Amino acid sequence: HVPWVHKDLRVLVALADCPNSDVFSTDGCRAIIAWRWKVERSLARFRMVMAGIEVANFMAINFFTDETAPSWVGGPLHFTIFVSLLVWSLAMYMELSQILGFICTGLGR
Repeated sequence: HVPWVHKDLRVLVALADCPNSDVFSTDGCRAIIAWRWKVERSLARFRMVMAGIEVANFMAINFFTDETAPSWVGGPLHFTIFVSLLVWSLAMYMELSQILGFICTGLGR
C-alpha cells in the first residue's frame, strides 16, 4: 500500500501508457481506475453535453445560413454565433487548464 498513489498523475499516465494490458486485471489497478473515474465522471458528462450543444449549434448555423432560408433567420443566427463563442471559450479554458496541469506536474513533453 502506497499512500496517495491513486492521486498521482504520473501513475495514471504510466497506467495509460503501459503496453501490458494484463496490468488492468489487478485489483490495485482497478481500484485506482474506479476512484479516478468517480472523480472524472461529471467532467466527462459535461464535455459530452458541450459536444451535443456544439453539434446542435452547427446544425442550426447550417439551417440559418441556407440561401433559401426566410428573412427572419437573422436574429437566431446571432444567437448561434454567441453559443459558438461560448462553447469555444469553455473548450479553450478546459484545454489550457489541462496543459497547465501537465506542466505543473512535470509531464509536459
